[in-house]
Amino acid sequence: MENKTPHEMKAYLHSHHVLVLATAYKDRLSSCSVFYAYSTEDNCLVFASQNTSEHIQNILNNSRVAACIHNEERELDKIKGLQIKGRVQPAERQHEEVYLHDFPEAKDFEKDIWVLYIEELKYTDNELLGLGKKKIFKG
Repeated sequence: MENKTPHEMKAYLHSHHVLVLATAYKDRLSSCSVFYAYSTEDNCLVFASQNTSEHIQNILNNSRVAACIHNEERELDKIKGLQIKGRVQPAERQHEEVYLHDFPEAKDFEKDIWVLYIEELKYTDNELLGLGKKKIFKG
């Protein structure tokens, strides 16, 4: 299936490697930062995290997540970032290969690989789109 994510959003996903992931199950909330690799082919974010972590325990009960990737910026006209909604599932072999391609040092560590399948992206780029304007893509 063709990845119809707008070019500037794909470029932004490729230019970063850390996302903040938010999960919830019943009244248990969790957030964490994880390294990720972007798979253009499957339009997904591949990350590693232990099955025993609170956020993965939430995901095992509720696969819907929110995430964000952003620049650290103080000047309003330079703010840029992505808000993400999607579902997380255990990775398949090809996704683990995507992750290890970007993070070869991880091959020797015990890890569980997960995939965040993107359902919606909300892109902010105050320089390109204008102050406070967003571009939304539903995948």
